[in-house]
Amino acid sequence: MYAVCDYCSTALVRSDVSVESIGKVAILQDAWSPLQLGTEGDFDGGHFFVVGQVVYRWDSGTWTEWYLTYNDGRFGWMTEAQGHFALTFPAKKKIDLSDPSQISVGAQISVDGVLFNVVDIKPAEVASSRGELPFKALPGRKITCIDLNLPAGQEQKSGSGSTKVAFASLEFSESGANAFLGRYQDFESLRFVNLRQIHGW
Repeated sequence: MYAVCDYCSTALVRSDVSVESIGKVAILQDAWSPLQLGTEGDFDGGHFFVVGQVVYRWDSGTWTEWYLTYNDGRFGWMTEAQGHFALTFPAKKKIDLSDPSQISVGAQISVDGVLFNVVDIKPAEVASSRGELPFKALPGRKITCIDLNLPAGQEQKSGSGSTKVAFASLEFSESGANAFLGRYQDFESLRFVNLRQIHGW
């Protein structure tokens, strides 16, 4: 529903059969990551394509999330974190929470029948975006991110996307709450192709 032109940085929104230009998006300098739009890889029995990128800003810096489409019709997200990659799929069941201020670190929340511990809560906003995305990722869009982990040493099965999950995340924005389930993978296991060339890599 939303895309940023890679040539002129114009943000476009599609509604029904019409396309509307809603302004320009500043493109931030790429972080030292080998990922880029057009990178491909394998995860959870499917082949994915990186089609979108969102850079979020919070008090302590920025992080990047990559939007993935899979050859079997699924979609998901990938975040690079401390040398590993966190890959997620949307939870099957909606989260019945409307106010993130009611959630505190240490609380327990069930996502698709799996119980997680809240380990981090932070407000953030979109700093930049590019490519194709499922929502209007205009700079300044505010969200609250809540990170959830399983109890130490546990990995459980779930009916969503991945057959096993190690963590979950919640995102609150003006459009409501969304939940995601995922697990970490190392670089080699994702079998990337079409990576960005980085000097010295």
